[in-house]
Amino acid sequence: RNELRQTRNWIKQADAALGASPDKLIGAMAYLVAADGALAEGRAPVAVQIITRARSGWPVPAWLDQQLHLAESRAHTAAGDIQAALTAARRAGGTSPEAAVALARAWTAAGDTESARQALDPVLAAEDRMPDRVRVPALLVDAWLGYSGDDGTRGRRSLASALRLADHEQLKLPFLTEQGWLGPVLNRDPLLADSYRRLFAPAPGGEQHPAAAKAPDKALDK
Repeated sequence: RNELRQTRNWIKQADAALGASPDKLIGAMAYLVAADGALAEGRAPVAVQIITRARSGWPVPAWLDQQLHLAESRAHTAAGDIQAALTAARRAGGTSPEAAVALARAWTAAGDTESARQALDPVLAAEDRMPDRVRVPALLVDAWLGYSGDDGTRGRRSLASALRLADHEQLKLPFLTEQGWLGPVLNRDPLLADSYRRLFAPAPGGEQHPAAAKAPDKALDK
C-alpha cells in the first residue's frame, strides 16, 4: 500500500523483538518485507543485498526460498541485470505462476517479446483462477508488452484491468516497481491516471510516489 514509513516502524519493532528472542524464520520474513520496501523506494541493489542476508547462515524453507527468489528476480530486473533476474525466477520454480510472471517481466525488460509471451500467456489464460497478487503483476507485464510493442490497445486494456483489480484493496506496490515504463504511459493518459488517482497518491504519513519525488534517504535495510 506504499505506507513505507509505517512499514519501517513495524520492522524496527520486529528487529527489537528478534534481538531479545532470535528467530531465523521471522527474521527472514522481515528481510523479505524490507527488500520489497527498498525496491519500492527505487533501491534495487539494496533489495538484493537484503535478500542475501535473509538466506545467510541457515537452511531456508522451500516456500520462503521461493518468495526470496521471486523478490530477487524483481530486484535484478529493476537493476537491469537480466541474466540474474532470469536465474532467480527459474530457481523460484519456472512452472509456478509467480515465477512465470517474473520470467516474463525479465524477458520484457530485455526486449525479448517472444520469450516473454511464452512465459506469460499460460498465466493470462488461467487468470480467473489466479489470486489478485498474481493477476495484477501478470496484467502489468502484459500491459508493458503491449505498450512497448505495437499493441497499445491491448496495453491499455491490461493496464486498466490491473488498476481496477488493485483499486479495491489499494495494492500500490506492483505499480511502484513498474515506474520505468508506467510513469510515461500514465503521463500520456491522464484520463486513466485520474480514474485511479488513489493508487498513485502520496501514502499517509507523507510518503511520496517515486515518480514524483526522490526516494527517502534511508532504505528499509533492517
